[in-house]
Amino acid sequence: MRDADSRPFAQSVIEMERGHAERLMPLLQDLLKDNHIFKKDIRKIAVTVGPGSYTGIRIGIAAAKTMGLALNVPVVGISTLAALAAPLLEKIQERPIFAVINARNDNIYIQSFNVQTPKMPELKNRFEFIKQNQFKDVIFIGPEAKKMAFLAQDYGQNADYVDQTNICDITFIARLGWIATVETATPLPLYLNTPSYKKLVNS
Repeated sequence: MRDADSRPFAQSVIEMERGHAERLMPLLQDLLKDNHIFKKDIRKIAVTVGPGSYTGIRIGIAAAKTMGLALNVPVVGISTLAALAAPLLEKIQERPIFAVINARNDNIYIQSFNVQTPKMPELKNRFEFIKQNQFKDVIFIGPEAKKMAFLAQDYGQNADYVDQTNICDITFIARLGWIATVETATPLPLYLNTPSYKKLVNS
């Protein structure tokens, strides 16, 4: 990208359930080679930091930091929820927007945008979240958007949704990364609940 509003020179998006650690670096090398992008062309690296899969987050951040160190370029971390909301935020400025991801067991990862008091990403029970909020003309976006909008409507609230897959638009990750700084977007895992292995150790 030349700036935050331009299109990427190249991009590659592949849905994978496993094997990220083995495939990531070869895929990146092929992308750079096929599009004649050289190491000196890389000025900054952006990586999603969660919330989401613990394994995927760790692999992505570790790879980004390793590359940043090798190339001597800054690495910034982008919230998955912010990346999900970004395409809608570009179009809509006046309505509250909630990016939402399934966290299992009726829990969700959720973050609000276009509201008077913005909040950091949170882990919430979906039913309690709806009961505790009185929405007016709200839009949900993300893989759990449809379920949350229908649930809000069941409680008599005005809610729309934009359905999405689990994959963020990589263009917006790059655009957010362009304007982010290391001081305000540290590339550290955004864990909103305790990984299961830590629960076992502490029990």
